[in-house]
Amino acid sequence: MKKSIISLLTVTLFFCTTLSAQQNSNNQNKSTWSVYGGFNMNRFEGKNASVNDIKNDFSQGEHIGFDVQVAMSSWFYLQPGLQLKQKGSQNTDADFTKATAYLYYAEVPLYFVAKPAAGRGHLIIGIGPVLSYGLFGRWTTENPINYQKNSNGKVKFANSVNSEAAGNILYVKTYDVSVSVILGYQFGKSFFLQLNADQGFINTMPKFENGSSSNASDVKNMEFGITGGFRF
Repeated sequence: MKKSIISLLTVTLFFCTTLSAQQNSNNQNKSTWSVYGGFNMNRFEGKNASVNDIKNDFSQGEHIGFDVQVAMSSWFYLQPGLQLKQKGSQNTDADFTKATAYLYYAEVPLYFVAKPAAGRGHLIIGIGPVLSYGLFGRWTTENPINYQKNSNGKVKFANSVNSEAAGNILYVKTYDVSVSVILGYQFGKSFFLQLNADQGFINTMPKFENGSSSNASDVKNMEFGITGGFRF
């Protein structure tokens, strides 16, 4: 499965690179590459098995990646990319025990971007889907009063499991699909800064084959972030 994902990413980026090169060689509106990085605030939201609202705290993460803007016109672009992102969530119990999940994903965003001229640069307004594939993760618990409650464990990505979290393992669904909105500004021809808001549409809880009550949970990722980068 991982080989299939890698092959799909390779073909997608190769196609975009070829299209970009063809446009540039034909002296059409120039297509460009960028490298970027930034910070994001993530959390789980939804309902637990008791149909109560989940009100987790935000957890800070980071992301790095690159993309290509394929010019469709003088102001409209198709922007696929590939990025590594740390997501997660935090929750603090009544006894001050803070549980934090750190989830690492490979993501393929595909934005439809408008870049109207504004001042000496361009506005960046975009929207599009993001496909995420879980790579690895971990979780921790910390209590500033009772250190015996401090613990940690692994996160495993799986679409279905035979039993609920065994030992110190937290299970999360392998795939996620979200819609993302970006708003920013490109200063001149190179440096850009943008904000993003993402909302997941897939329940992150896997299916438990033993009929666990966790199957009734509906938990989704949501995110706000800031990104800076350079376009070439």
